[in-house]
Amino acid sequence: MVKPRRIEINEGVYHIYNRFIDGQKFFDTTNYKAFIYIFQKSAQYFNIDTLLITCMPTHFHSIIQIHQPNLSAFLQKYGTAFARYINYKEKRKGHVFQNRHQSKLITSDEYFLNCLSYIILNPVRAGLCDKPEQYPYTDLKNILIANNSEKYDVMYNMFHQERHAGRRIFRKWIHTADINNRYNELITVSSRQVNGDNIENKYIFSSINRREEIRPAENKQRAEDFADKSASIERIINIVNKHKKKHAIKHIWKSDHSFERHLKWYLLRNYCKLELKEIAHLDRISRHTTISEGIRGIERNSKKKAIIDKIIRKEDL
Repeated sequence: MVKPRRIEINEGVYHIYNRFIDGQKFFDTTNYKAFIYIFQKSAQYFNIDTLLITCMPTHFHSIIQIHQPNLSAFLQKYGTAFARYINYKEKRKGHVFQNRHQSKLITSDEYFLNCLSYIILNPVRAGLCDKPEQYPYTDLKNILIANNSEKYDVMYNMFHQERHAGRRIFRKWIHTADINNRYNELITVSSRQVNGDNIENKYIFSSINRREEIRPAENKQRAEDFADKSASIERIINIVNKHKKKHAIKHIWKSDHSFERHLKWYLLRNYCKLELKEIAHLDRISRHTTISEGIRGIERNSKKKAIIDKIIRKEDL
């Protein structure tokens, strides 16, 4: 039987889940830590944000955000690595997961909140803990604690546009009646909203194809939008094109493409004085926090910063 094509959309948020074969209970403390390490390491390799992961004894649920259409490659890489780990540790052979990973594109705020509810409350409903934050095999605590990681804004913004206010409301929400009601709604609502519905699939794929067709027109409009800054932007683009293949970036950036994008964002931000949203619009990126993370990655990494500073000196910026 031919496997259906995965829906992979730039900046898409997905509900990912799978179950172990034959109801095996592979998630003890050691295996959980290995799973989290492999999952997050693979996600980092593909520039994917892991927003929430909860591991039950026989299965797991997660919410991730991709920034490029590389979901299938990520699931294959992490799934293969974890299967090898389990087979080696448990002295067994064969498949570890029961089926192909399920990946449901979250297409509405309603479904997003339903997914959050289900994943957060799953251990409580299974009788494994009294409160969601008490469960040891979830990274929910990363969302609850004060942090400056902008990747969680996509969750906090469900409750408030300001990050810290959104986090405070989120902390209270996980103990309200609303989260219990949404938990019960997930299966019926999600089956209509996302990948289980062929009509929905057809609509999403047609949207992707239509966007590809109008891209030249969008590029022209974007150039007009930034006409007053075109000279500065042109210079930056020329610098990026000139240097993108000239530097040894192995083990520093994930790929040539990542280096090129991060260099461009850094220079546009610091030397064209563009706002993050302007850069996002210029580069056709819907989530401007992705740009902020790329720029901060340069500022925090001495090797990256040294390469960028060398380019800046050479170009007399």
